[in-house]
Amino acid sequence: MVGLALVVVTLVVFGSVLPKTFINYDDDVYVTANRHVQEGLTGGSIAWAFTTTEASNWHPLTWLSHMLDVQLYGLDAAKHHWTSLLLHAANAALLFLVLVRMTGALWRSAAAGALFALHPLHVESFAWIAERKDVLSTLFWLLTLAAWLRFLEARSAGRYAAVVALYALGLMAKPMLVTLPFALLLLDVWPLGRWTSSWAGLVREKAPLFVMSAASCVVTAVAQRNGGALQGFEHFPFSDRLANAIASCATYLGKTVWPASLAVFYPHPHVGLLTWRVAGSALAIAALTVLAIRTARSYPFVAFGWFWYLGTLVPVIGLVQVGGQGMADRYTYVPLIGVFVAVAWGLGEVAEASRLYTNTVAVGACVCLAAFLFVARVQLGTWADRETLFRHALAVTSDNWLAHHNLGTILFNQGKPDEAIVQLNETLRLQPNHTEAHYNLGLALERVGKHAEAISEFERALALRPTFAKAHNNIAIILAGEGRTDEAIGHLHEAIRIDPLAEKAYFNLGNVLFQTGRAAEAVDAFEHALKLKPDDGAAAASLREARETLSRRP
Repeated sequence: MVGLALVVVTLVVFGSVLPKTFINYDDDVYVTANRHVQEGLTGGSIAWAFTTTEASNWHPLTWLSHMLDVQLYGLDAAKHHWTSLLLHAANAALLFLVLVRMTGALWRSAAAGALFALHPLHVESFAWIAERKDVLSTLFWLLTLAAWLRFLEARSAGRYAAVVALYALGLMAKPMLVTLPFALLLLDVWPLGRWTSSWAGLVREKAPLFVMSAASCVVTAVAQRNGGALQGFEHFPFSDRLANAIASCATYLGKTVWPASLAVFYPHPHVGLLTWRVAGSALAIAALTVLAIRTARSYPFVAFGWFWYLGTLVPVIGLVQVGGQGMADRYTYVPLIGVFVAVAWGLGEVAEASRLYTNTVAVGACVCLAAFLFVARVQLGTWADRETLFRHALAVTSDNWLAHHNLGTILFNQGKPDEAIVQLNETLRLQPNHTEAHYNLGLALERVGKHAEAISEFERALALRPTFAKAHNNIAIILAGEGRTDEAIGHLHEAIRIDPLAEKAYFNLGNVLFQTGRAAEAVDAFEHALKLKPDDGAAAASLREARETLSRRP
């Protein structure tokens, strides 16, 4: 009943304020602009899910999850969000059930489950459709734990196979699960109390899981390197990575206690190793580590919670830098389980040691949960739409180049190019080599009639990324409008050479050729455009006109 109550409370609390839109930050990659996902569950799309490393990851189960949503709901964003919320609620209930099974402590397990369900740091994982991989992989993390406990109760090949299968599914949702075998060793110490037996035996029984973890690390590294997400030391020196890792580890704890200024993106600070913030964070981490070790015999749940937190943060702490963020709320989804367990068991110990204050502890815990619930609902409200999300990020962070860029593209699409130019210029002040920002600034400048400046921005984008076919296409549009048709045709041919599937480039090439009296060549270009996009009404109409022109010639 407690597990069901956790599900119901989670759905009721968050269901009424769930976002109803997709955002222009990875949701396009995962759903709205992904033709494979939009096919739903077909043979071709399923094969693609298992063979692609798009989005710089190999996570076929995540792709299948999005495909299933499209199959069921189309592009109804509200229903996609409900799927993620249901998975989050299921995770809270599963965490409670696993903890009860391991410890027999009903109310402490319920408190940990409630913290997991309602904490504001966990909002991002279910409010962001592109982060489906977070809630989905954690579901299989917890199912793997449940299967492992079942295996320990009565060992058999079948039960071990279930553990392996569930762990494989988890890794196919998100490689964050690579630390799970180490977490199982931590469970052997507390609460399972198996560490008195041979450590070699404890490691040996988990050997297949360690092998799977290592294989996932290799696959992930290859996928992220091929996708360009893995950052080199020339951009992020190891000293900066280490400093940021130390500071982030402490910052997450601070935001756990006081969840303020939460944002969809935190720019990497590139801090130095000797700053007061890093030094203070290092001292705090060292002090908590010493405390956990010194109290391990009397209060083993403290050591369990602390080392769970530190250990499961390792893949996402930034020592291996992926992307341009310094930290992310979603990275705490699994690590904070350890902190929540330590807090719940710690409060339980306090309540038992001072029975006169048991009610006071319970009331205090409920007040804290209510406060977290309120803040979480407010934070979920910042995900209501694209503009609200990134304006909020700008309000609570500094030098947030990504928020400036995304807000700029939003304003441009709203027909506000002048406002977009302001945001995109700010992006380039912070990130001068941001290719997409140069391109999008070019679009905005073109919209307000500043054609020479627009061409300059498109050329800067091409200097940074010579294979940027869309930049060639847009330069051609401006040149054609100025009557410089030969130059325009050259850029369009280059766009097509770079991207043979560039339907718009073929269409624009057809228009320029037709305007210069080269109707036969225009017909060929329009036919190519229609092959790539058969439902393009404009290309079909232009093709008919070009053919009619040819038919009237002697």
